[in-house]
Amino acid sequence: MMLMAKLIHNRISFRTKEAKIWLKIQPADVYVPVAKKMQWLQNKLQDENFNKWLTGQNIDKDKDRYLSLEFLLDAPQNNEHAYPLTIDLNKDSPFTRLVLKQVLYEYYKEKGYFVNTSPRVDDMEVLENMEAYEKVRGYNRYRAIRFLLKPKRDELVLQITGNRVLFSSDEVEVAAGQYFLNTQTGLYQKAYKQTRGLLKYSERLQEVPERFAYKRNYKELKAITDDLHANFHSPFFEKPSSKFIGVKTNDIFKVNPSTNQMVFSHEQKHVNAATGMREYGPYKKAPEADKTELLFIFQNSDHANKLYLHLKNGLRQFPGLMSYVGVPVALADKSEQLKYSNPENLSKELKKHIADELKDKEYTNKLAIVIGPFRKYESGKEESELYYQVKNQLLEKGIPSQFVSPKTILSQNFHFSLPNIAIAILAKLGGIPWKLYNKKGNELVVGFNTRKFNGTTFIGNAVFFDNEGQLGGVNGFSAENGQGIVQGLANAIKAYTANQGGPERMIIHYYKPASNEEIRAIDKLLQNNLGLDIPYAILEINDSKSKLDICFDMDFQFLIPISGTYVKIGRDEYLLFNNSRYGDKIASLYEQELPVKLKIAYMSSEVFSKRELISQVYEFSRINWKGLKQKSLPATITFSKMIADFAAHFNGEIPQNIAAQKRPWFL
Repeated sequence: MMLMAKLIHNRISFRTKEAKIWLKIQPADVYVPVAKKMQWLQNKLQDENFNKWLTGQNIDKDKDRYLSLEFLLDAPQNNEHAYPLTIDLNKDSPFTRLVLKQVLYEYYKEKGYFVNTSPRVDDMEVLENMEAYEKVRGYNRYRAIRFLLKPKRDELVLQITGNRVLFSSDEVEVAAGQYFLNTQTGLYQKAYKQTRGLLKYSERLQEVPERFAYKRNYKELKAITDDLHANFHSPFFEKPSSKFIGVKTNDIFKVNPSTNQMVFSHEQKHVNAATGMREYGPYKKAPEADKTELLFIFQNSDHANKLYLHLKNGLRQFPGLMSYVGVPVALADKSEQLKYSNPENLSKELKKHIADELKDKEYTNKLAIVIGPFRKYESGKEESELYYQVKNQLLEKGIPSQFVSPKTILSQNFHFSLPNIAIAILAKLGGIPWKLYNKKGNELVVGFNTRKFNGTTFIGNAVFFDNEGQLGGVNGFSAENGQGIVQGLANAIKAYTANQGGPERMIIHYYKPASNEEIRAIDKLLQNNLGLDIPYAILEINDSKSKLDICFDMDFQFLIPISGTYVKIGRDEYLLFNNSRYGDKIASLYEQELPVKLKIAYMSSEVFSKRELISQVYEFSRINWKGLKQKSLPATITFSKMIADFAAHFNGEIPQNIAAQKRPWFL
């Protein structure tokens, strides 16, 4: 397959002017557009006079004190509370980004936008008021546009990172610690004391999230660049270009061609999961599927009966659970079914029901179908917490569960959801919907991801022994446990050795940059503790997909880069495109996946090739059994994230039984 002729970045040329400018520094007594901590400035300036000035201002000992920065063309007038100096934008890239924040703040404030000058360390965000938002009364909808300057490349990255950010339409009382829009300064900021402003709406929206579309995204970004090119003027920067920067040919790569192939029943291969399942069926049916019993937990009998009949007899193109994945629709004893009174009492009623009717220590032949308001974008905080409580109660008995929303059951498009439900049921019972085509060597693949809950970060860990997608183990622990990662790897290696023999190499998919301390700890574990001399590689994989970087294929009408393309965007840093475009046509425009941002953080040996490691990330995205549609993120990362979500609610504890440790109960 040939590489694309024309890929472009969401970046435009953005150059500084060759001139020295003045910087005015003074204490920041209020929230200001551009500010930095005192210690940051001391490290960057290395100026003894500046240190003496800090002493004179009585702020030299407060390293966390913020100082206001203002960039000027002319020397500032005498002010005993300000420190002036000249800087060269062509040499001081940290200051270049700060100058950009100042000028973009001034430009977009004039246009009536609000500005967030520090959504991350180096970038900035503007919020454009779009329209009154009728479904949440009293709030207006804003569009979030984010900018990131790449001074060494003279490029400005821009992306729309949200179309449904809500703030109150009128000024209200804002408590300390809340985020709001300051109508006086035009800034989005955190309130340090009670004040008035436009309050951010932080609750989950009760609607289906807006789907990403490459073509729409390109059109909206192009309008922003055209506006900057026509109207933006600055004494510090040249006129920005309106044209997006093309990707260099030698920065475009393809994963190994065979990574697209998945294997279904009777070793039949296909690149499309929906087609493969429809024409061939699952690769491996659930062990002892004929003994499986479905345990319904429901509030409304009509919902339960309707779902039961559709699983048994099918609906439109869905032929039924038995025909589709080989799982018969056999009900557990009537006494084991549970009709609960209301969601608020479900956990309490289920606990009593388990004590009365499910007295065995573990059940290996049951799967619970839980019907309730648990769909991600329908659930509030209480329903979300209930989801985890119910799932854990069942999992402690070795019973995996499948949650289905009444709204989904009653939908006119329920037949589209049924295959996804069937695939999840099959996997939770130990079956394999499809596996990877490539033969996998004797290697251990381990994923780690996090979830912050009530101020504490928890880590989830998924272990894979082979390329069939079956789990070799599941772990959860608090990030405060300094040995958690190393212990997780030790457990994975020991389990792999007991099951497969010693691994010849190890690949770690990590949620953040690996520190030198962590690498030393892994070396010590392998060489000193386990006596293993095996190569390993660490890949940093962004679990929230690419927030800023993207590419467009200008030779394809929908602008989506072909699946399996990866683009170099920095040193050992890449964008990997996983989507349903496998050739000149796209399988579905319904779900357009953003690329995965990944970095090859460490390789202990040259036995690894970068293409091989990136191809493996792509492969593992193919066994992400969340449904039939191609997923962008690999199973190593998504599974670990879901494990972390669960572990966070139970102080890192996960039940120790077959259903919890060897099967993807979290799907």
